[in-house]
Amino acid sequence: MELPRLRDWSGERLGPVEVLPVVDSTNAEALRRVTRGVACDGLVLVAERQEAGRGSRGRAWSHLPGKSIALTALLRASDERPLHLAIWAAVVAATDLAFAHGLVASIKWPNDGLLHGNGPTAPDADEPNARDAGGKFAGVLVEARSAAAATWAALGVGVNVGHGAADLAGEFRWPPTSLLLHGVALPLEAAHLELLAALDRRLAHDPEELVRDLSDRLGLIGRAVVATLPDREERGRLVAIGVDGRLRLSGPGGERSLHGAHVVALAVDPAE
Repeated sequence: MELPRLRDWSGERLGPVEVLPVVDSTNAEALRRVTRGVACDGLVLVAERQEAGRGSRGRAWSHLPGKSIALTALLRASDERPLHLAIWAAVVAATDLAFAHGLVASIKWPNDGLLHGNGPTAPDADEPNARDAGGKFAGVLVEARSAAAATWAALGVGVNVGHGAADLAGEFRWPPTSLLLHGVALPLEAAHLELLAALDRRLAHDPEELVRDLSDRLGLIGRAVVATLPDREERGRLVAIGVDGRLRLSGPGGERSLHGAHVVALAVDPAE
């Protein structure tokens, strides 16, 4: 796999890009650099072959060389750039990639990108009831580490680009899909470049716009939801998601807020 144009890419918030022929995990490599004291804010590590990719909550993430994206952006966190905004930027950027090619995409809280329908002729993305449940084509994992009085985030993004149906055979917690299976035959290098441009824009620009697009693509504002936390479930109507990372729920007892970092799942309440 050749990705020559990536080596010269840089953006407003991200860059340079380093292409790794083989790596266990781009996130793991990024965190090793933090530990060794050689972290570089904005560095992007791209794997040609990733052999031990990680997903959320300890799950594996499979990488198919030549057909999928596995990259990590290494970011120095700050009060102005909290980690929750980085996660949201990545998952929104993945759906930006899909929308750019006329696909219908949505976000499954907190870090998955879904594709709906059979291609660019699928139902309107603004009509949630017209969507199927969707297939997962993108996932995000952020891992933090502190070193030398700084907190660093390894922001990992995986995207299924050129997978055929045979590549995705097996049992999965959520049915997988790819851009190709939705009618978009995108060269892998071009997919990397488009994703990097979208992620760079989302990280560098207006967080209010980012949160608006996240909210729209979740499709849950105004609906009765179940928010799953590590120790309990909270039910209520989702009023809004804030730039500060908090989810506002309303219910019989009034309005309350939950920090999104503590919410491991968010879905429509079956009792709605």
